Amino acid sequence: MDIKLERVVKSFGSATAVDHVDLQIKAGEFLTLVGPSGCGKSTLLRIIAGLESQTSGSVSIGGDAVDAVRPSERNLAMVFQSYALYPHLSVRENMTVPLRLRDLSAVERMPLLGNLFPSRATKMHAIRSKIDQAAETLQISHLLERKPGELSGGQRQRVAVGRAMVRQPTAFLMDEPLSNLDAALRVHMRTEISGLHRSLKTTFIYVTHDQAEALTMSSRMAVMMDGQILQVDTPERIYRNPADLRVAQFVGSPRMNIFPGEVDSLGRIQTLEFSLDHVPSEPVQGNVSVGFRPEHLRIVNGSGGHDFTLKVTHKENLGADYFIHGAVADGNHQVIVRATPEEVTGVSIGDELGVGCYKSSSLVFGDSNKRIDLRPGLTQ
Repeated sequence: MDIKLERVVKSFGSATAVDHVDLQIKAGEFLTLVGPSGCGKSTLLRIIAGLESQTSGSVSIGGDAVDAVRPSERNLAMVFQSYALYPHLSVRENMTVPLRLRDLSAVERMPLLGNLFPSRATKMHAIRSKIDQAAETLQISHLLERKPGELSGGQRQRVAVGRAMVRQPTAFLMDEPLSNLDAALRVHMRTEISGLHRSLKTTFIYVTHDQAEALTMSSRMAVMMDGQILQVDTPERIYRNPADLRVAQFVGSPRMNIFPGEVDSLGRIQTLEFSLDHVPSEPVQGNVSVGFRPEHLRIVNGSGGHDFTLKVTHKENLGADYFIHGAVADGNHQVIVRATPEEVTGVSIGDELGVGCYKSSSLVFGDSNKRIDLRPGLTQ
């Protein structure tokens, strides 16, 4: 079922956490809400779940408004950052709890009296079958009799997903579920959650401040800042064609290099010591911001053929790649260039290097932070 938010606002006193958000989440897609801490993404997820009431606006699931519907009746499953497992119960018992509460009557849940009802045995058999099936899918069948304290972080995370999965919800809502794991396990669990989404074919709405999770896991990602959604698109399009300067600076690691620029009377875009090969598609005058990702800059060996000079302040060794940090000759602009180990052999802190730009890969933003469309043009 589609989930739709229309003009959703959430205020806490004079502070606005969610500011007139419109968003449609398609059935079966993996949508990630990504943004810096405090941008309103977790609040928005809680509004979808019904754990928070919006100040104004509406939420609908499958075309039906759910603003007055209790969280337990929205058929959404939430996976929290803390996993929220009962420490005194086994894995099987933890996964049984939501089904017992949903499928058994109050009398059937009573320890002794409940056993007198024949319907209880039938329902409990169905519950056990669902748990066994979910455990097999998540490869935790061998953990069903253990307590949460006996599990690793990754295993507890799988149990939390399994407890949500047995309810067969309309959508999974995940609030930074990997943030408590170490770096290597986070990478592994990203793959597992993506694979789980493909196998279940159920809607996933995933909140994270980690752009790597958003870029690698999502069908689409929504970038949030200051309570607003700045752009919703596929990860590839957001990375290559950010619609807003703030999106361009947030998405990508290391962050995009931003240089001050100006559009002259002939429509040419000047920045640092060079001009771009492209010009604005529509007339633009005045100051602009010119962006190059680290992979769109290159080290130029020799005395000529470069666009500007960089003084090296730091070498970041990532094995297959190096990131060279430095300052432009005027000292006012910090730059990061991606290079191969061979390109920076012998380069030391304090060295001056020539840097060339792949000008056709540049991104230009106007005073309003919006990206300016470019077309091929003459720079002479």
